[in-house]
Amino acid sequence: MVTLKAARVLHVETGRIEEPGLVTVDGDRIAGGGGEGGEGDVLDLGDVTLLPGLMDMEVNLLMGGRGEVPGLSPVQDDPPLRMLRGVANARRTLRSGFTTVLTYHYWPTAVDKHLFEANLYFVPAKTARDRLAQELTAVTFKEYALQDGNTLEATQTMLKGRYVTDFPLNDQEILLRHLHKVVRDYVKEHADAAE
Repeated sequence: MVTLKAARVLHVETGRIEEPGLVTVDGDRIAGGGGEGGEGDVLDLGDVTLLPGLMDMEVNLLMGGRGEVPGLSPVQDDPPLRMLRGVANARRTLRSGFTTVLTYHYWPTAVDKHLFEANLYFVPAKTARDRLAQELTAVTFKEYALQDGNTLEATQTMLKGRYVTDFPLNDQEILLRHLHKVVRDYVKEHADAAE
């Protein structure tokens, strides 16, 4: 057993911050908190705030980290590099105290269609209560995704109906168009070389 000691701890169920912050860990489970001394070995973390049970509800593990070029890496990096970046970012995220990570991607398949791909990463459940909490998180996440999908559907309907004549491009749209151009250029280069 080890007790993590910090300047503060946030109790996620009550929303209160206590000073000092003590969290006792037994193996890979949080066994308790509060108190004055703590049990087992005490690891003093200094002037930080402990956030046990913290969840990042929207993160892209494939973005950020060493070697990432914001805006360009999502369309220029090859799949093995993206996978390595994702593993490194997942490790960094877990070590930062997050116990659950949710990430998703939209894959356009036509001018007015897309696939929605979601991934949920959890620390393995040890009890039925933990597993039920993970399922509830997945269902809640699905509801958020449906809300995002509804926004995209409404935007597409508005554009299709020509209710709005001008629509500003955002960074992702510019990158997506660049990706399509680069892919067309590669395909053309390959076809020309084969002739």
